[in-house]
Amino acid sequence: MCLGPAGQCGSGAIGSRSTGAIRAADLGWRGSIWLRSPRPLSSSWAPQSARRAPSPPIARSRSRLLKPKRRQLTRPLETFKPVIDPVWVVDSGPISASGLNLPVRMTVVRLSNGDLFLHSPTRFTADLAREMKALGPVRHLVAPTIAHWSYLKEWQQAYSDATTWAVPGLRDRTQVRRSGIRIDKDLGPEAPPAWTDDMIQGTVTGGAGFCEAYFFDKRSRTLVLADLIQDLQPEELPPLTRLVTRAARATQGTTASHVRAVLRLGGREAASSIAAMIALSPDRVIFAHGRSFDENGADRLRNAFAWLKV
Repeated sequence: MCLGPAGQCGSGAIGSRSTGAIRAADLGWRGSIWLRSPRPLSSSWAPQSARRAPSPPIARSRSRLLKPKRRQLTRPLETFKPVIDPVWVVDSGPISASGLNLPVRMTVVRLSNGDLFLHSPTRFTADLAREMKALGPVRHLVAPTIAHWSYLKEWQQAYSDATTWAVPGLRDRTQVRRSGIRIDKDLGPEAPPAWTDDMIQGTVTGGAGFCEAYFFDKRSRTLVLADLIQDLQPEELPPLTRLVTRAARATQGTTASHVRAVLRLGGREAASSIAAMIALSPDRVIFAHGRSFDENGADRLRNAFAWLKV
């Protein structure tokens, strides 16, 4: 998911007494929502508008996959949509988080050596695997927050040779240990040798154990985020989810209220990390929930964090 923060840097359990408690009133709505792992829903759920729209053929030619084109907002689901070479997205969902039904997005980046980097993997399907063959070998599975891991096991079973990367703390969660998910390496504040030539990596650490890893593809000038910015489309959401996300600013192309609370607790360190991210001046910004910034990325990114006064 998530509508909420989703990462932990350093030791200590999230929500422990050592990190300090955050009241629901401070978060803008249900304060504990981001501490709960999202639960995938049945694929039969979809907004009424999506159910009316026919799905395109699954089969895609290699040339069509490799040629970037202007993509739709979130439909169709479970299929590759080119953004700009070498970046694709796969829209999926919904996932359930504390009773809210949310769309979620995977971003796929092809590295210079041809390897595929999967950011926040979504539901695995045989059709996606077939399409993936036209793009390259899957080498990296990335969980950029502690909430974006629900589908990792499916991808690990399909691509056993891929390395799984996660923010610090994910491997220590009881749910993760019980799930049998394998975490190979932790994500740090700098890119590892595997993709340092292609991408800049950073982490944003807040209070209460929050940490999100971000990635900037230098070739396409594309910034890839998870939960730091959200721009959910109300017309695509069920009534309750629409009401709550609007109240939380998660439909405004900015940082949702509950994420703002933990970033403020991060003080100067969080503000400095976000300032460094803004300084990258991306052409476009992709995030896991809602409409991406496909144009004027630098200005829109700066406006999204205007509340922080960095």
